[in-house]
Amino acid sequence: TDVLFISHGSANDAPVLPVTDANGVITDAKGWQTTAPEWRADRYIWQTTYVRKGDGTASFSDPTCIPGAKGEQGPQGIPGKAGADGQPTYTWIRYADDANGGGMSNDPAGKKYMGLAYNKPTAAESNNPADYAWSLIKGDKGDQGVPGQKGADGTQYWTWIKYSDNPDGTGMYDTPNAHTKYIGIAVNKTSQTESNTPSDYTWSMFQGPSYTNNLLLNSAFIYGFDNWSIGSYGAVNTAPMFEGRKSVRILQSGLTANQWRGISQSVPAAPGEVFTASIWSFAENPSSIDNGAEMEVWALNSSKDRIGDAVKRVNIKPSKANEWQQAVAVNAVMPANTAYVQVYAWVRRNGALWLSSPKLERGVNPAPQWSPAAEEMVGTPAQIVVVNADALVFQYENGFATLLSPQKITLSATVQGIANPTYQWSYRQADQTGFTDITAAYGRQPTLEVNPNGECMGNAESST
Repeated sequence: TDVLFISHGSANDAPVLPVTDANGVITDAKGWQTTAPEWRADRYIWQTTYVRKGDGTASFSDPTCIPGAKGEQGPQGIPGKAGADGQPTYTWIRYADDANGGGMSNDPAGKKYMGLAYNKPTAAESNNPADYAWSLIKGDKGDQGVPGQKGADGTQYWTWIKYSDNPDGTGMYDTPNAHTKYIGIAVNKTSQTESNTPSDYTWSMFQGPSYTNNLLLNSAFIYGFDNWSIGSYGAVNTAPMFEGRKSVRILQSGLTANQWRGISQSVPAAPGEVFTASIWSFAENPSSIDNGAEMEVWALNSSKDRIGDAVKRVNIKPSKANEWQQAVAVNAVMPANTAYVQVYAWVRRNGALWLSSPKLERGVNPAPQWSPAAEEMVGTPAQIVVVNADALVFQYENGFATLLSPQKITLSATVQGIANPTYQWSYRQADQTGFTDITAAYGRQPTLEVNPNGECMGNAESST
């Protein structure tokens, strides 16, 4: 019996299992190995158990993704209460393999120690293990606090840590898992016994944001105002753009009464459903917006009449000039008789405001990331494609007569914003104007081998 590991480009789509022969011996590992690879940005570690029996048969357990793989940027420190001078402080959290902070990581998977640094003036966590107080956390029980530093009077203080799938800590537990989204921290406690009351903790996102389906159509305004309701005061702009997506300018002047002019879209909904709405806004001169700007979430009945007051509303007037800022309306719960949910972003009276990348999604997501509607992903480019390679060039000497290294280059693509993607790799030589599909390179992780007279390179000394 062996536990096998692999570094994989997706946390949702399981990697291909190894291939075995008639005697149960692995003949093609497909990248699986007996030692866990290091965590890397945009990569996820999966594991499976390989069992080979005495009769020659073999089996693999269903692959599971080890929880907690993260992107390049680690989580920010947890904000503490404001100090005597009114300035907030932060608690930094890291995980490690030993009491000295060896193998320090943002990810708790496989780590035995937790490092805490208290009362820090910045949310940006240090990468120096010496800045943290390290405590063993991988024991038989997970319901006792982590010891902190002693106070000036010699009193021992404790830090309580819990995990939850919800931003308010409901349903909290002691050990994180693949579905854990939030971490709760309570510092400077005089008792080692942790509280079971969620409100005693400060809750912060534990896993990075996910790309959930956007219910709004044409949210990048590629097709003008299709699917949107707006008056003549609005226009689609290519400047300023947000992350390469168009914006809508709402421009009003000379008004003496409130008009609430903006953009709106409605989608089917049902009573009890929970939504999160978000939008990005930009203003060259925020003070020109003389009476505010907001985004509202409304419940509509079957006749598309509004039910009561707005379910949620948030301010979308930027606090700084020439800077994109996101506004998020979380936990918009639909009341009885709801047939539609409407997102409505508006300027109340005068001013110039640019809006971009609106999103409406089901569930609670305090840190939404824009993505297109699921039906708009078919036949369109993915939202994000990240390509990595174990090498970038074949190295030669003697006028390309002698190959130094490597013998092959393995490419790897990670796709976000499109479900169950298919892959086609293409190349272009220096004297070509277009790309040519590579017939032998398909799948998420193709390997290109040196072949001076073959596809991709031919006789060229350079190929993209």
